[in-house]
Amino acid sequence: MTCNLHEIIRRYTLPVARQNEPVIHFLPKYYDRLLKELTDSAKAGFDDFPGPFYQKLEADIIPKMKDQCRLIAEVLEFDQARQYGKKFEKFDELMQMLRQYGALRYISTGDNTALVRIRKGEGPYERKNLFHIPYHLRASASAQRFSIPGTPALYLSIYPGIKLLSEDAPELSWIECGMPRVYHVCLFQPQQKLNFLHLAKKGTIYLWEYDNANCEERKEDRMEAIEQYLLTLPLRIACFIGIEDRFSGSSVYYYEEYVIYQLLTEWIQPDRGFRCRQWI
Repeated sequence: MTCNLHEIIRRYTLPVARQNEPVIHFLPKYYDRLLKELTDSAKAGFDDFPGPFYQKLEADIIPKMKDQCRLIAEVLEFDQARQYGKKFEKFDELMQMLRQYGALRYISTGDNTALVRIRKGEGPYERKNLFHIPYHLRASASAQRFSIPGTPALYLSIYPGIKLLSEDAPELSWIECGMPRVYHVCLFQPQQKLNFLHLAKKGTIYLWEYDNANCEERKEDRMEAIEQYLLTLPLRIACFIGIEDRFSGSSVYYYEEYVIYQLLTEWIQPDRGFRCRQWI
């Protein structure tokens, strides 16, 4: 059955479960299924979005998504072949393509921005224990979703527009962390403006904002955001593949699900103007 765009975005929500199939085999099939449904939807036409948007979906957005899916598949092939230089070059080509499309969205810290770190457990933790692993202990930094083994990373929740000492920021971060019974919290205030690559908002939120827009200008703005979301959806999918039966020890392990995540972490450097943001 052919579905409208609302239904497709809701169904292809993140994270994605690959059910123990190798990522290099899973992703191309998943992409093919998504692209076919989008193509069928664009050809059928529905009334949940204006007709011109569906026309643009077929003529412009889907072809660009196909190019990205091809590049991501090539990145995984280079990784499997241990051609790491070519892997990064291909990933850079993908990100430059997204930049050219104007698909990368970012948020910036301002005067009223709270950064929150929560660590579960009784501790006791000193202030330094709520920062990242010290560099002299970098061998303890294991592979994480957006962390490279041996490179300590600090995971923070970011809340633009919320003052540092507001009670809202720790509470929101606590909810994002699964509402642990025992935890320690630390608040950070950036000393300079920081830009974060914004991959945090789910497609269903963009849909809700579009459906509940109270004026045409706002509706057009949210439609543009949905277009950008679709243009980055192949990357988002590759960055949010769930891991089944993940080993919970502290040793460094290789996870094929982390290939694209960690390339993104390497690609995002201050000279490119971005940090990275994800949801927990």
